[in-house]
Amino acid sequence: MRRACSSSSIARIESGPSCSSEPLPTLPLCSTFFLFLRRPEDLKAEEQESVSKLRQLDPEIDQAYLFVQQFVQMMRTRTGENLDAWLLAVDSSSLVGLQSFTHYSSACIYQSLA
Repeated sequence: MRRACSSSSIARIESGPSCSSEPLPTLPLCSTFFLFLRRPEDLKAEEQESVSKLRQLDPEIDQAYLFVQQFVQMMRTRTGENLDAWLLAVDSSSLVGLQSFTHYSSACIYQSLA
């Protein structure tokens, strides 16, 4: 069953002192998640701009985006040659949420790419 975005899942992101004076996007969390999963070339201009602004907010957001893009590319093409290196890179990162995903899902990931 597909879960809809609720109003309680809205994340407001405001610019900090080192950012431009232009306000950053306000996006539902699930929308942000799906923007990270989609191919960059399939995003509309405003979606590309939102992703770009989010990635500039914090190095961890940028790193998470890159890891997610690498992972979905492996899944789309069913090429797991780089999976071990990807898992090691995620494990050595500071992204606890992504590490949790890989620890609990690695067996399923390997099976999906076999």
